[in-house]
Amino acid sequence: HPRLHELPMTATLSPRRQRTRERKVDAILDIAMTLVADQGLEGLTLHKIAAAMDWVPGTLYRYFSSKDVLLAELQARVLIEYGQAQRAELSRYAQEEGLWVLLQMGQHYVSWFQQRPGHHALIAMGLGHPKALLSETTGQPVLRAAMTVLTQANEVFVKTAEQGLLQQGNSIDRTLAYWASVQGVLQMHKLARF
Repeated sequence: HPRLHELPMTATLSPRRQRTRERKVDAILDIAMTLVADQGLEGLTLHKIAAAMDWVPGTLYRYFSSKDVLLAELQARVLIEYGQAQRAELSRYAQEEGLWVLLQMGQHYVSWFQQRPGHHALIAMGLGHPKALLSETTGQPVLRAAMTVLTQANEVFVKTAEQGLLQQGNSIDRTLAYWASVQGVLQMHKLARF
């Protein structure tokens, strides 16, 4: 995964030490994702990550300046992964009518996240929580990753309107309303057990 955040560093690292550092960051993120998948967001603590790495908790601050930065990295990582899956899915339907592609895109989104409940929890938390969980600076990488997903969806709306299957209109507004609706379906699925 591309590195999304400027990691705290005290000096310029050699290429070998930089690769070692990146492997450790990836290991931290893998453990954090496993904790979210197994125990939910409540299970994501720096102490648990440190214990799994056999480190003292303070060592994590060499890699992430705060839990918020770690959380933002996880959210962005999920969105990048989904964006790649979405791109592959959309390429399968490149020659199809736009309305069909919109239906398939929504079904793919729901299916992909249902198979990865920890991934969904990370994204849903950011979308569904009433207060801002990340500062504007910390949230920028998440926004960039989300914009990739939304841009791909927007292209489908533009194509559908060009095919005359939708009236001309603001494709960005349509994209945002569409994804809010699809995300709402996932939220309802989450609540269905009650």
